[in-house]
Amino acid sequence: MKMFFRRMAVALVLSLSALLYGQNAETPVMPEDENSRPSLSLELDWSSKYAYNGIIFNNEAVMLGDLCLEFQGFYVGAWGVYNLTHFQSRNGYVAEEDEFYDSERKWRFEELNYYAGYYYTFDDAAGLGPLTVDFTWTYFHYPTMTESNSADLQLSVSLDELYKTESQCVSTKVTASYDYELEETWICLGGAYTLVLDDDGMFELVLNGDIYWGDAAYMRNWLDSAGNGFSFAVLGAALNINVCDCFVITPYVNASYGLDGRVRDWTRKDDDYGRFNSRQNFWGGLKANLFF
Repeated sequence: MKMFFRRMAVALVLSLSALLYGQNAETPVMPEDENSRPSLSLELDWSSKYAYNGIIFNNEAVMLGDLCLEFQGFYVGAWGVYNLTHFQSRNGYVAEEDEFYDSERKWRFEELNYYAGYYYTFDDAAGLGPLTVDFTWTYFHYPTMTESNSADLQLSVSLDELYKTESQCVSTKVTASYDYELEETWICLGGAYTLVLDDDGMFELVLNGDIYWGDAAYMRNWLDSAGNGFSFAVLGAALNINVCDCFVITPYVNASYGLDGRVRDWTRKDDDYGRFNSRQNFWGGLKANLFF
C-alpha cells in the first residue's frame, strides 16, 4: 500500500511538472475567469400581500428581502418577510386573533428563512436547450411562533430555453419540496414566457403560470383539507426594466385560483389563514434587484 501511494505521488509530481513546463512563461497555468469570482445579489420587494404557493399568509402590505452569495453554482442566502402595516399599542396587540404579534414593536419580521444549495446547468439536454438542476436546503424560522419552525429539501429541474428567438423565450420548471419536520410534500409545475419589448433589451415582459399539488399532510397543515390534491394555480405578469447590468426594477401583478373544491371550502372559513383567502386572490408589488 505504501508503494502504491509513493507511485501516485511521483506520477502527480511528474504530471504537474509537465503541465508547468508546457505553459508559456507569460500565460498563467489557470487563466482568470469572471465565473470564478463570487457574486452577491440583493432583492427588495414591496408586495401588497404576502403570498406563498398561491396562499395568502398576510392580507396587508409587506416588504420581502433576499440576500444571496453565489460561487460556481454553490450559494447561501437569507430571505425574510417584514410587516409594514401592523400597529401595536404598548399594552399589547390590537387584535387577540393576531397571534403573530406578541411584542410591543410596531413593525415585525414575520418570517426569516436561511438557505443553501447548489445548481448546475447542462448546456444542451437532448436538443431541448440548457437544463438546470437545483438542489436547496431551507430552514424556516418564525420569530413569534418558533414552535412552527421547520426545514425542507427542494429539487427543481428547469428547461431554461425550451423555445428561444432573439426577442422571445419560453421556459418550464418542475419543483418538488419535502419538509422533513412537518413530513409534507408539495410539487409545482410552472412555465414562463419572456418577450423583449425594445431593441436595446431594456424592457422585458414576463408572463408566468404555476400549478401546485400537495400531499395529504400539506393539504391538512395549510388548507385544512383531507387527502392530497391540487391547491392553487398562480398566474402573473411582470415588466423587467433593466436599468443597467447590475440593477433591475420589476413591477408585477399576480392572481391565484383555488383548484380543489375542498380548498374553496377552506377559503370560506374564518380561522387560521382562511380569513385571508378567497377563491380568487390578487396582489401586486415592485421589486428592485441589485447584482454585485
